[in-house]
Amino acid sequence: MPIIDFATALKSELVYECGAYSVNTYAPDSSLNYSFDARGFYEAVLVVNAGTFAGGCTVVLRLQESDDKSSWTYIDGGTFPVIAASPSGAEVSDNAQYYCRINLFDKKRYIGVHAQVQTARATYGISALLLSYDTKDSTTPSVIV
Repeated sequence: MPIIDFATALKSELVYECGAYSVNTYAPDSSLNYSFDARGFYEAVLVVNAGTFAGGCTVVLRLQESDDKSSWTYIDGGTFPVIAASPSGAEVSDNAQYYCRINLFDKKRYIGVHAQVQTARATYGISALLLSYDTKDSTTPSVIV
């Protein structure tokens, strides 16, 4: 029986997929729900592009998950720092980019970001970079156990 090098057998290339909302201005008390299908992906990198916020404005972003894309629950520990026009304490500033890596192995099929604008107008956008292993590489040997 031949010896199988599992590191070689499991070798694969990363596949990237991007989705994005264009940067828009959102009114106070409005929210943006950005979501994507996580099936087949092992990790996501979310990018929040915060533009200029009106004075006193804050945006609260929280991660959500769903099995059916209609009933959402918040992910424990999935809260971004509050983005603020005039940050104080643990808040972060507008006019910047913020990143969040999410391990998708133990998450539900759909992942979402709920962004709630508070107090004044905010300009921002949200993008996701999804990472997956390509299993269609015909040069990768099969492993039969």
